[in-house]
Amino acid sequence: VMQYEVTVKEYMALFAEQQYPYPMNVYSTDDFHYYIVTPVENFTELDSIYSLINKVASNAGEKWGAVWEKFAGTYHFNRGQIVIFSSELSYIPEEPRLNPEEGNFIYWGFGYVELGKE
Repeated sequence: VMQYEVTVKEYMALFAEQQYPYPMNVYSTDDFHYYIVTPVENFTELDSIYSLINKVASNAGEKWGAVWEKFAGTYHFNRGQIVIFSSELSYIPEEPRLNPEEGNFIYWGFGYVELGKE
């Protein structure tokens, strides 16, 4: 875990050096899963993100490969997903107890829909 977190910090530093325009927020769970969350406006913005990541990698040169070598053996798998906020299914009080920027912890309840039971 420690080596993974040290390497994530180095990975993020590469993006900061290149002034990558998207925020990359890291969340971790009590069962050692890590999520790098990047807010985007829509699906088409993903093309821009991937293009810019490739640019960061290219500009970072050998540093990019060195960081990925440090990641080797520190995690089981890595994959990306798109999560869509659903305002019509959400409850947001008129005066929330915390503003989004004040919440360092998130309770994230997962619901897996059984297809055909909609």
